[in-house]
Amino acid sequence: LHDALPIYRMSGTAEIAALTEGGMTDTSFGTAGFVQLGVLEDIKVDSKDRYVVLGHASPGTTGIEVMRYMNNGSLDATFGVGGVAVVTSDSSFNGSAIALDDDDNVIVAGGEITPYSPQILFAARVTNTGEVDETFGRHGIRSLPLSIEGSEETLAQAVAVDHSGNIYVSGYSFESSLVVNRLVKLKP
Repeated sequence: LHDALPIYRMSGTAEIAALTEGGMTDTSFGTAGFVQLGVLEDIKVDSKDRYVVLGHASPGTTGIEVMRYMNNGSLDATFGVGGVAVVTSDSSFNGSAIALDDDDNVIVAGGEITPYSPQILFAARVTNTGEVDETFGRHGIRSLPLSIEGSEETLAQAVAVDHSGNIYVSGYSFESSLVVNRLVKLKP
Protein backbone atom coordinates (compact mmCIF):
# COMPACT_ATOMS: atom_id res chain seq x y z
CA LEU A 1 0.00 0.00 0.00
CA HIS A 2 1.41 3.35 -1.04
CA ASP A 3 0.53 6.75 0.33
CA ALA A 4 -0.78 9.13 -2.30
CA LEU A 5 0.59 12.64 -2.22
CA PRO A 6 -0.90 15.50 -4.26
CA ILE A 7 1.72 17.87 -5.62
CA TYR A 8 1.10 21.17 -7.39
CA ARG A 9 3.67 22.52 -9.83
CA MET A 10 4.20 26.12 -10.91
CA SER A 11 2.50 25.47 -14.27
CA GLY A 12 -0.88 25.15 -12.54
CA THR A 13 -1.21 21.42 -13.13
CA ALA A 14 -1.40 18.85 -10.38
CA GLU A 15 0.50 15.63 -9.93
CA ILE A 16 0.10 12.56 -7.79
CA ALA A 17 3.16 10.88 -6.36
CA ALA A 18 3.29 7.54 -4.58
CA LEU A 19 5.56 7.29 -1.58
CA THR A 20 7.28 4.23 -0.22
CA GLU A 21 7.03 3.29 3.46
CA GLY A 22 10.28 5.20 3.97
CA GLY A 23 8.77 8.39 2.52
CA MET A 24 10.67 8.29 -0.76
CA THR A 25 9.04 8.72 -4.17
CA ASP A 26 8.18 5.32 -5.66
CA THR A 27 9.66 5.64 -9.15
CA SER A 28 7.70 2.58 -10.39
CA PHE A 29 4.49 4.63 -10.04
CA GLY A 30 3.35 6.52 -13.16
CA THR A 31 6.22 8.20 -15.00
CA ALA A 32 9.29 8.36 -12.77
CA GLY A 33 7.02 8.36 -9.71
CA PHE A 34 4.39 10.90 -10.85
CA VAL A 35 1.00 11.04 -12.61
CA GLN A 36 0.09 14.43 -14.06
CA LEU A 37 -3.48 15.79 -13.86
CA GLY A 38 -5.20 18.99 -14.90
CA VAL A 39 -6.82 19.58 -11.49
CA LEU A 40 -6.84 17.63 -8.25
CA GLU A 41 -9.49 18.36 -5.60
CA ASP A 42 -9.43 15.23 -3.42
CA ILE A 43 -7.96 11.72 -3.39
CA LYS A 44 -8.83 8.49 -1.57
CA VAL A 45 -7.53 4.91 -1.66
CA ASP A 46 -10.19 2.21 -2.14
CA SER A 47 -10.32 -1.31 -0.68
CA LYS A 48 -8.21 -2.66 -3.58
CA ASP A 49 -5.45 -0.04 -3.15
CA ARG A 50 -6.54 1.95 -6.22
CA TYR A 51 -6.39 5.75 -6.13
CA VAL A 52 -9.75 7.48 -6.61
CA VAL A 53 -9.25 11.09 -7.64
CA LEU A 54 -11.69 14.01 -7.88
CA GLY A 55 -10.51 16.60 -10.36
CA HIS A 56 -9.78 16.71 -14.07
CA ALA A 57 -7.56 14.44 -16.09
CA SER A 58 -6.73 17.30 -18.50
CA PRO A 59 -6.24 21.05 -17.98
CA GLY A 60 -9.13 23.23 -19.13
CA THR A 61 -11.85 20.60 -18.51
CA THR A 62 -15.06 21.84 -16.85
CA GLY A 63 -17.60 20.06 -14.71
CA ILE A 64 -16.82 17.16 -12.41
CA GLU A 65 -14.68 14.11 -13.16
CA VAL A 66 -13.65 11.15 -11.03
CA MET A 67 -10.62 9.14 -12.11
CA ARG A 68 -9.43 5.81 -10.76
CA TYR A 69 -5.78 4.83 -11.01
CA MET A 70 -4.20 1.44 -10.43
CA ASN A 71 -1.44 1.31 -7.83
CA ASN A 72 1.15 1.50 -10.64
CA GLY A 73 -0.21 4.90 -11.75
CA SER A 74 -2.11 3.79 -14.87
CA LEU A 75 -5.79 4.67 -15.33
CA ASP A 76 -8.11 1.78 -14.44
CA ALA A 77 -9.75 0.88 -17.77
CA THR A 78 -12.57 -0.95 -15.94
CA PHE A 79 -13.78 2.33 -14.41
CA GLY A 80 -15.98 4.72 -16.42
CA VAL A 81 -14.58 5.37 -19.90
CA GLY A 82 -10.87 4.61 -19.89
CA GLY A 83 -10.59 5.26 -16.15
CA VAL A 84 -12.62 8.50 -16.08
CA ALA A 85 -16.23 8.97 -14.89
CA VAL A 86 -17.93 12.24 -15.80
CA VAL A 87 -20.44 13.24 -13.10
CA THR A 88 -21.45 16.36 -15.02
CA SER A 89 -19.90 18.58 -17.67
CA ASP A 90 -21.94 21.56 -16.38
CA SER A 91 -19.42 24.26 -15.45
CA SER A 92 -21.73 25.71 -12.79
CA PHE A 93 -20.98 22.72 -10.52
CA ASN A 94 -17.70 22.28 -8.70
CA GLY A 95 -16.73 19.09 -6.89
CA SER A 96 -14.61 19.55 -3.79
CA ALA A 97 -14.62 16.32 -1.74
CA ILE A 98 -15.10 12.57 -2.14
CA ALA A 99 -15.75 9.63 0.16
CA LEU A 100 -15.94 5.90 -0.52
CA ASP A 101 -18.66 3.63 0.83
CA ASP A 102 -18.15 -0.01 1.86
CA ASP A 103 -18.66 -1.15 -1.77
CA ASP A 104 -16.11 1.37 -3.17
CA ASN A 105 -18.85 3.53 -4.67
CA VAL A 106 -17.69 7.15 -4.80
CA ILE A 107 -19.70 9.91 -3.12
CA VAL A 108 -18.89 13.33 -4.58
CA ALA A 109 -19.79 16.55 -2.76
CA GLY A 110 -19.57 20.05 -4.10
CA GLY A 111 -21.30 23.33 -4.64
CA GLU A 112 -22.94 25.38 -7.30
CA ILE A 113 -20.86 28.30 -8.51
CA THR A 114 -23.57 30.29 -10.29
CA PRO A 115 -23.66 33.71 -8.57
CA TYR A 116 -26.84 35.43 -7.39
CA SER A 117 -29.15 32.45 -7.54
CA PRO A 118 -30.37 30.19 -4.74
CA GLN A 119 -27.19 28.44 -3.69
CA ILE A 120 -26.89 24.68 -3.30
CA LEU A 121 -24.55 22.05 -2.01
CA PHE A 122 -24.86 18.74 -3.80
CA ALA A 123 -23.96 15.09 -3.48
CA ALA A 124 -23.65 12.54 -6.28
CA ARG A 125 -22.86 8.83 -6.30
CA VAL A 126 -20.63 7.12 -8.85
CA THR A 127 -20.75 3.31 -8.80
CA ASN A 128 -17.58 1.29 -8.37
CA THR A 129 -17.70 0.65 -12.15
CA GLY A 130 -17.61 4.39 -12.92
CA GLU A 131 -21.26 5.02 -13.80
CA VAL A 132 -23.28 7.88 -12.30
CA ASP A 133 -25.91 6.21 -10.10
CA GLU A 134 -29.13 7.51 -11.68
CA THR A 135 -31.18 6.15 -8.73
CA PHE A 136 -29.44 8.60 -6.39
CA GLY A 137 -31.18 11.98 -6.08
CA ARG A 138 -32.42 13.32 -9.41
CA HIS A 139 -30.45 11.91 -12.34
CA GLY A 140 -27.59 11.04 -10.02
CA ILE A 141 -27.29 14.36 -8.16
CA ARG A 142 -28.99 15.30 -4.88
CA SER A 143 -29.28 19.08 -4.47
CA LEU A 144 -29.12 20.52 -0.97
CA PRO A 145 -30.44 24.12 -1.09
CA LEU A 146 -29.11 26.66 1.40
CA SER A 147 -31.18 29.46 2.88
CA ILE A 148 -29.03 32.24 1.48
CA GLU A 149 -29.60 33.85 -1.92
CA GLY A 150 -27.12 35.94 -3.84
CA SER A 151 -24.17 34.39 -2.11
CA GLU A 152 -20.68 34.83 -3.45
CA GLU A 153 -19.58 31.24 -2.95
CA THR A 154 -21.04 27.89 -1.94
CA LEU A 155 -18.61 25.10 -1.16
CA ALA A 156 -18.81 21.59 0.25
CA GLN A 157 -15.91 21.10 2.62
CA ALA A 158 -16.21 17.43 3.47
CA VAL A 159 -18.23 14.29 2.82
CA ALA A 160 -18.34 11.02 4.76
CA VAL A 161 -20.27 7.76 4.57
CA ASP A 162 -21.07 5.58 7.58
CA HIS A 163 -21.33 1.78 7.51
CA SER A 164 -25.12 1.99 7.11
CA GLY A 165 -24.67 3.96 3.90
CA ASN A 166 -25.80 7.30 5.34
CA ILE A 167 -24.00 10.24 3.72
CA TYR A 168 -22.90 13.38 5.58
CA VAL A 169 -22.08 16.57 3.67
CA SER A 170 -20.73 19.69 5.32
CA GLY A 171 -20.32 23.01 3.62
CA TYR A 172 -20.96 26.71 3.66
CA SER A 173 -22.24 29.63 1.68
CA PHE A 174 -21.36 33.27 2.26
CA GLU A 175 -22.45 36.68 1.09
CA SER A 176 -20.59 39.71 2.45
CA SER A 177 -20.64 39.24 6.23
CA LEU A 178 -23.28 36.48 6.36
CA VAL A 179 -22.05 32.88 6.48
CA VAL A 180 -24.38 29.87 6.47
CA ASN A 181 -22.83 26.55 7.52
CA ARG A 182 -24.62 23.25 7.03
CA LEU A 183 -24.18 19.63 7.94
CA VAL A 184 -26.65 17.49 6.01
CA LYS A 185 -27.36 13.78 6.49
CA LEU A 186 -28.69 11.86 3.48
CA LYS A 187 -30.11 8.38 3.58
CA PRO A 188 -28.50 5.86 1.21
